Amino acid sequence: MAPAASMANQQPTAPGGLWAAYNQALATKPLLTKSLTAMVLNGLEEYISQSLAARAPPPPPAPGAKTIALKKGVDYEKVIKMALYGLLVNGPLGHYLYRLVDVAFAGRTGAFAAIGQLVAVNAIAIPIQNYGIAPAQDSWRVAGPRLTRTRPPPVLLRTSSLPTVHGAHRQ
Repeated sequence: MAPAASMANQQPTAPGGLWAAYNQALATKPLLTKSLTAMVLNGLEEYISQSLAARAPPPPPAPGAKTIALKKGVDYEKVIKMALYGLLVNGPLGHYLYRLVDVAFAGRTGAFAAIGQLVAVNAIAIPIQNYGIAPAQDSWRVAGPRLTRTRPPPVLLRTSSLPTVHGAHRQ
């Protein structure tokens, strides 16, 4: 009986223990925690996307078009840039933008408040964060013309998943 009783008093093991530690860090040091999380996720996202792109067969060239040799492998300099962008820009920016929305809707409850928060986040916070990533990837001269061509898919992906995430957060 003694071993079972002592096991009941132990802390939960991973991933529950890690999740609890992460939530504790969010409660005590939210800006640092969000910045470090954004650093890891942005760097990992860039690494994975480059790895997958390197494995994919190149699309067939259009008739009469010049073929361009694609660079194989991972550009670690770009991975580090994106991780630093997450740490120094995306994490802090997201923290303050979402905090601004929370302050704007403080004390409001119900379906209309939740919908208002979703609209505010989708109309303000997400576009600022998604369009702000372009300078980290390229120079403004290169990034500017591409913004309208390349940014809508991430915005659509993020905004389509947000209601589920927001609903889970509100529970």
